[in-house]
Amino acid sequence: DADILELIPPFPNEITVQGGGGLESTPIDVEIKDSFNNLVTEPYIVRYEILPAAPIGVYLNQYDSTPFVECVESSNGIATVTLNSGTQPGSVPIRAELYPFDLGIDCDDIDDNTYSSFGISSFQATPVTVVTGAPQFGVINYSYVDITTIGGGLYEVPVSVNLWDFYSNPVADSTNLYIW
Repeated sequence: DADILELIPPFPNEITVQGGGGLESTPIDVEIKDSFNNLVTEPYIVRYEILPAAPIGVYLNQYDSTPFVECVESSNGIATVTLNSGTQPGSVPIRAELYPFDLGIDCDDIDDNTYSSFGISSFQATPVTVVTGAPQFGVINYSYVDITTIGGGLYEVPVSVNLWDFYSNPVADSTNLYIW
């Protein structure tokens, strides 16, 4: 029965940014199970959507007119898309929605009203994080125009640091940095 089906989100995974010298894509499998926790055998449509907070350049399957949305037919209770990394590190939030196989609506035309009318189940998760390598080199910048005297012969100097990994990818924000 359609109202007892549920989508099981994938486990978290990490991939590197494009050109990162490592894994640059990962499959995202969603399991469709019945109330007895068995994978269903009937086909269903799973609509994947990358949400707006995702890093720059990520896309599903292949880069086409709708790189952030993909509909997939399940097979033996599993629907799979490939998430490709972009040029920026960060977490990739994804929404998946389950629809009957005979929906009769093109994937690009599915909207909130479609889900409220035909949707069976949905979830939102962050199953993938795009990462860079460890910092390899960087540039320290300071602004001599903005130097402020704070007294006692001491000055306050604004400093910025740009860091890149071995493959010249920008290192993720909030990376610990020690300057001496």
